[in-house]
Amino acid sequence: MTVVFPPDIVPTQMDEPEPVVTGGVLRSELTGAAQIRASARMRWRASFTLPPLQPDEARRVRAALTQARRDTLAIQLSPNAVGGPGAVSGVSCKFIWSGGFLLVMQGLPSSLTLRQGWFVSILTGGRHYLYQIAEDALGGFADRTITMTSVPHAIHAVNDPVSFVPTLEGVASWGGGTIDAVLSSGAVFTVEQL
Repeated sequence: MTVVFPPDIVPTQMDEPEPVVTGGVLRSELTGAAQIRASARMRWRASFTLPPLQPDEARRVRAALTQARRDTLAIQLSPNAVGGPGAVSGVSCKFIWSGGFLLVMQGLPSSLTLRQGWFVSILTGGRHYLYQIAEDALGGFADRTITMTSVPHAIHAVNDPVSFVPTLEGVASWGGGTIDAVLSSGAVFTVEQL
């Protein structure tokens, strides 16, 4: 079960998501030549800073972070941190190529041009999957084909909702110390997409 971070507790700072690229550099034992091996599936990680919290707020955040040790934590990303138009209602998946980087969205306002670098999340099977738009997609049509920076993390169905106020869902971690000590002085925690 996904744990939702309390939506009324807003981080004072939210880093732009950074890519977590799996793979690495492979070096030949014989020639020393290097080759980059990277997965086409990119995950994202972001850090969040909370102010010192009141006891009731700290209790709710502690409960969410503790429960997230057993499952994933979902936290909504600020449009200021990820760019984008903000809330756009009625947008959903129409089609996604399972082996490629292309997603067809439906229900977009025809006046909206999608910009390279914006983030979107798709809600599929109760989980949020974060993606970044790889190139601009001009307005003019309610259905648009979007190139993403990663292949899909899941099989997204027709009509799965797409959000331009994206949600990052993943495992939560924070620095050393007890969670109570961290929360009383202002917490910094990280969420990394699975």
